[in-house]
Amino acid sequence: MEISNFLKQKISSQNWKTPFYYYDFNIVEKNFRDLENSLSNRFKIFYSMKSNPHHGILTKLKSLGCLLDISSIGELDRALAAGFTGKEISFVGPGKSQEELIACVTNNIEYTVIESIQELESFAAIAKNYDKIKKVCLRINPATYYHPGGAARNMSPVHFGIDETEVLNAKVIFDKNKHIVLAGLHFYLQSQFLDAAVIVANFKSFISCAVKLEAGFNTKFEMINFGGGFGIPYFQGQNKLDLSLLKDEIQALLKSEESSSLKDTLFFVESGRFLSGPAGFFVTKVLYTKKSYGKNYAVCDGGITQHQAAVGIGQILRRNFPIRAVKMKEDSKTNEVVTIVGPSCYSIDILGSDVELPQLMPGDAVVIEQSGAYGPTFSPENFLSRPKANEYTNESE
Repeated sequence: MEISNFLKQKISSQNWKTPFYYYDFNIVEKNFRDLENSLSNRFKIFYSMKSNPHHGILTKLKSLGCLLDISSIGELDRALAAGFTGKEISFVGPGKSQEELIACVTNNIEYTVIESIQELESFAAIAKNYDKIKKVCLRINPATYYHPGGAARNMSPVHFGIDETEVLNAKVIFDKNKHIVLAGLHFYLQSQFLDAAVIVANFKSFISCAVKLEAGFNTKFEMINFGGGFGIPYFQGQNKLDLSLLKDEIQALLKSEESSSLKDTLFFVESGRFLSGPAGFFVTKVLYTKKSYGKNYAVCDGGITQHQAAVGIGQILRRNFPIRAVKMKEDSKTNEVVTIVGPSCYSIDILGSDVELPQLMPGDAVVIEQSGAYGPTFSPENFLSRPKANEYTNESE
């Protein structure tokens, strides 16, 4: 059934109460398969759980053989509840507490990603205290990287990871602490890459960095996590990531001389929004319509407290996500330009600015697409103590 008709049916039956998120696990599976196919069998995929920790999404990805990238004990609890084991998890984040580092040891997390020399020293002491030998990955800030647009840039100061120029200072800590083993490297630059050539240019740069650091540490790395940042088109004028080009560029990279010394190294990528984003739809009901000095407004029951990303927090210039209307009654064939707002007393609670839609009436619904990532997890749900959005799936009753 077409998505608008499906959602209309659910809203009309009053089985699903607005505002809500709807997740289609079939889309999650398709996105995973598409990304997996574009990377070759050299790569395994970590799902960045921060994008959406919904239990159904986690169990679907677990069934597909996906691994999990987490960054808190709360996420660890959700991961274990979904059936993941420590061997399938990477624990990341620049500010892990002692409790979290202990959890990495006691839950047998496969790869603990270390982001500072002080954190490495703390983790070594904990591993020694528990008399366990633990794998460590060092997150690296490369000296240069490729920015969207294709130009190489010098790395700016950042609170993540360890600078490439400083990371060999960690060697003395590994040399004197036998309870930690340098398993490999972790790279992550930014999100929302839509240019496959830029992604692969960075991967190539990471390989060069890894080869140099293998020599500096006098070791062979078990693994390299290339990060990812695979993007999705949120806004008008953006195109989908070209997975065919990505596949061709990855294959060429794997055959290159740069990759030859890493032929036995495990390769990983991370993906959050690429897997879950297109699978999610945010649905809110129109409460009232009004005009203000000639401008049309639709006031809805959901807004910034349930979907802050769509409001545009973090954007320099606010742009609309893809938006559609679900008409409860075909009362008009006329389109209008309307601004869609939430119910809060906050001037930026705008879900869509000047959107052309079929004329909205109270009781109609507005659907914001590409909402499966950074929806509930990125929203100030305590603001005004408004209710959380419900979450339904294609497996919901």
